[in-house]
Amino acid sequence: MLSVLESQAVEAVGPEEEKFAGSAGRWLGWTGVAIGAAMVFLDWMTGEWSGPTVPLIGVAIACFCWVTLVRPQASAHKHGLLLQNMLRDVAIPWQLIEGCRVGQTLVVTTKEAERFFGLGVTRSARSQMREEYGTTSIIFGRGVTGRRVQKETGPSMAAGEWEGGTYTGYIESRIAGLASRGERGGDPEAGHTPVVAWAPLPVVVLGVGVIALLAGILP
Repeated sequence: MLSVLESQAVEAVGPEEEKFAGSAGRWLGWTGVAIGAAMVFLDWMTGEWSGPTVPLIGVAIACFCWVTLVRPQASAHKHGLLLQNMLRDVAIPWQLIEGCRVGQTLVVTTKEAERFFGLGVTRSARSQMREEYGTTSIIFGRGVTGRRVQKETGPSMAAGEWEGGTYTGYIESRIAGLASRGERGGDPEAGHTPVVAWAPLPVVVLGVGVIALLAGILP
């Protein structure tokens, strides 16, 4: 049963099987939420009331940090991949996924040449360069980072294994494997098209943040 705070995309992908860890920005977001909460209770903790401005701005900071940094995430579900971005959710059935890559964001390509972006999984430009070109040492020269190797079964998308690589490499390999499994299995309960839907909860939280900010800064 679909909750009033869940989107149609969440319903479409079915039960969650694996949630992929987010980037360091998620911890920064939780820090912002904590700072905002501290501002809300600042007057109460000090025993002095200086007006509603500081608490209202604290509410705004907490809401904006949660929506922009904490909320985005990617997860594997029974029927497909779920990309939860700031205000919208994207559900992509496994059998439709053609490929994926983690760059500045998670980019998923479907067999219909559609591209969807997930803000919940990111990789810095520095780590991308290090993975692409290897590390450099003053003493030993260029080193080698993780690299993708192929099994003897042939160069299929799901055949790649990550050898000595990174967690983002694991995410790419994991999504590829699940997509290959979904293509072979032909899940009858999965949809035949991606579902993109507004997520009610972050929309409400963002609205609360905007109202709190305006109420805090306007006379």
